Amino acid sequence: MGQRKGNRVLCRVIAVAVAVRAAYAFAYLSSPLAGQSRADQGYYRDWAIQIAGGDLLGREVFEQGPLYAYGLALVYRVFGARDEPALALQLAAGVATSALVYACARRLVSARGTLFAGLACAAFGPLVFYECMVMKTFLSPLFTIAVVYLGLRYAEDARARWLAGAGAAVGLACLVRENHVLLAVPLAVQLAAVGRARGFGARRWLAHGLALGAAIAAMIAPAALRNYAVSGEWVAVTAGGGEVFYIAHGPHANGYFAPPPFVGTAGPAQQHAAFRAEASRRLGREVSRAESSRYWAREAAREAIAHPARSAHLALVKLSGLLNDFEAPSDQFYAVTRVELPWLRALPTFGWVAGLGLLGIASVLRAPARFALPLLALAAHALSFVLTFDFGSFRAGMIPVWLLFAGHGADRIAELFAARRRAASAAAALFAAAVSALAFRPPLDFDRMPFAYERAVLEMELSIARGDDAATEQHLRDALEHAPAHRKAEAHRALGQLLEETGRADEAERHLRAADELESGARPPDPSP
Repeated sequence: MGQRKGNRVLCRVIAVAVAVRAAYAFAYLSSPLAGQSRADQGYYRDWAIQIAGGDLLGREVFEQGPLYAYGLALVYRVFGARDEPALALQLAAGVATSALVYACARRLVSARGTLFAGLACAAFGPLVFYECMVMKTFLSPLFTIAVVYLGLRYAEDARARWLAGAGAAVGLACLVRENHVLLAVPLAVQLAAVGRARGFGARRWLAHGLALGAAIAAMIAPAALRNYAVSGEWVAVTAGGGEVFYIAHGPHANGYFAPPPFVGTAGPAQQHAAFRAEASRRLGREVSRAESSRYWAREAAREAIAHPARSAHLALVKLSGLLNDFEAPSDQFYAVTRVELPWLRALPTFGWVAGLGLLGIASVLRAPARFALPLLALAAHALSFVLTFDFGSFRAGMIPVWLLFAGHGADRIAELFAARRRAASAAAALFAAAVSALAFRPPLDFDRMPFAYERAVLEMELSIARGDDAATEQHLRDALEHAPAHRKAEAHRALGQLLEETGRADEAERHLRAADELESGARPPDPSP
């Protein structure tokens, strides 16, 4: 593809990305979804307001990645505590992600595959969804594809500045979630490949290795120094990793987000406190945030090693989620958003590209050298996903890289067809279609999670925001029907309070009595008439 034609295609990709995001933002800000603060969204908004108010350092070791909180605080400081400017900047970052996917694809696949990858990223529904919420998820795709792009530039022009830039992207990604440190491995492999191909001498090997390591360290160092200043403990970024690992591998793990019983129904800040309290109880002394994280990491490792068959099953559950169309909810629910904003259904999701991506990966495995960096970046994200649990937001970082392979897979089918290899083209297309069809099936152990309950709760909150009492009642009844045991009491109480407000005292009393009985530990009465 010539430079002029390539620039025209890039402009089209950017235009599609801007148009899709502008349309989504307008629809989102006009809906009850706007302004919701659920789970970590509220945690980060409150934290950013605290920083913007002058509390720059805080008083404890970070429990969650700090980069987004400080960036959001800067926006709040300039524009006031309004979400719209932050969301506009995040959506602009999504446009940059699409442009970087296009730039990477130009170096890896044909013009046809490049166009496919760029447009797929520009219009990819879940990416736009994550970009337009007050949450850090959008940074993971951006930094991941930046790492791949800068690593590919290093292969073209073996100067240390490209490697240092890639290392800086890894370091910044670690300030979002520390598992991104795994992206340093693909860069180290890229350094080794480029060094061998170019015949690096010892001094150049050392200089380039130091450039990579120093860039990563330079991004992380401020967080580590700040943590030491406030706590006297050396913590690289956060003291929450052990808790995440325990949720992923502890005795109550199921492959999805399933906190242990001692956490209960607490929000993010209270969850961390509950983990510390339980660690203190078990150890017989008060523990710090860092000590608590180390304790739960040890407990998780012990549990995983002691039950290898169970650990293998959990890994399979998570891999099935990784390659599935379903966006496991964390802060918002993609399926509910598609109901509120129906045109979102026209945008591609992972199932649409699952088969093409796997076909693209399979087609490069015989000669992987050119694709080694994106392959290893994909593997790093897959490993991180398996080590944690199935959240759609945890998968988001790998999506731009997957789309590179989807573009290659689509081009492979077209290439075989153009070469009149009709049988091979049909076989490749059928393979991609079969994989995508499977991706739209429920993932493993899907029925063990209370997704129907979570959906009903979110739909109930949206009905309240619209002032629709009838819909609110119906969603509350749905929530009660699907509520897990530890949520039954609050579901009964919420429904009872609504019935009381609408003048149905007898039915309200039955549900409120059921809530009281559940909270007291007794067997609840049947609230049905």
